[in-house]
Amino acid sequence: MPNKKSNYLKMLQLGEWLELYLNPNIKPWHYKKLAEDAIEILNIDFKISENDITLQAITLIEKQPPEIKKWYLNSNHIEQFISKAKNPNCTNADDPCNIMSLITAAAAGMNGFLSMDSYKEWISSNAIRILDIYSARLIIDNLLKTIISSEKPWTYAIDEIFKPLEDNSDNLKKAIKEFDSSLSPQILINHYSEIADTLIIQKGEAKIIRKFQKNIQDIINHPSSGTPTAFPWIIVISRIFFDFFMLGGQEYCSFCEQCGKFIVSQRKKRRKTCSNNCRQKLFQKHTQS
Repeated sequence: MPNKKSNYLKMLQLGEWLELYLNPNIKPWHYKKLAEDAIEILNIDFKISENDITLQAITLIEKQPPEIKKWYLNSNHIEQFISKAKNPNCTNADDPCNIMSLITAAAAGMNGFLSMDSYKEWISSNAIRILDIYSARLIIDNLLKTIISSEKPWTYAIDEIFKPLEDNSDNLKKAIKEFDSSLSPQILINHYSEIADTLIIQKGEAKIIRKFQKNIQDIINHPSSGTPTAFPWIIVISRIFFDFFMLGGQEYCSFCEQCGKFIVSQRKKRRKTCSNNCRQKLFQKHTQS
């Protein structure tokens, strides 16, 4: 059974993962590290392929000019993006980087393994999975701002996000109109249980290993030879985020008061800045005011 020390170290690992994921200066190659680190930290029985579809797409998107990259950061474009695969007459406006071509090329090798309905599901699932990594960042950023600015325990702070929708007052319609469902924490909550413990008995020994649920596993890692994986980002992001707070992370995290980066401290006293450079700039700002 995990002790306090191991829980603390696990919490720091999860926090450091979130720091990198939320870093506005994250580089394309960092995403492969994030995927591999998540597999190790969460102890999941899964191997990401070198030609993973999501990593290919992220690398392409991250290299684009801000105006093109911004298109994929808008979660409202998910349906528009998926329509690219279903309608060959879609224009470049539906997918500026032509990411869908990566997906359909990978799916071409699966025709002999999947029915037409499964084939379409595979394409749609992977289209959503690529944009998940960006939409999940928006959800978590919104949650962290609510949690860190609140004096309440993190679970109660999250409840505050749902309250306007449960209000029976005259402001209900206004609250629903203003509520952005794409930023709802319920999206992350729904994906948390998609990593499950599995019991195996080998060579006279019982082991518990973690795997993505079978319906997810079949989509992201089909056994056909050479087929790239499609890393399920939102599932691991959900597990890492909530495990971080369930292990006590609320007392160790903050935002840099100078640059706004999410930071995790090794002590319960929250850090005000993320680096010496930001600390000096913040000090100068205070002395000049």
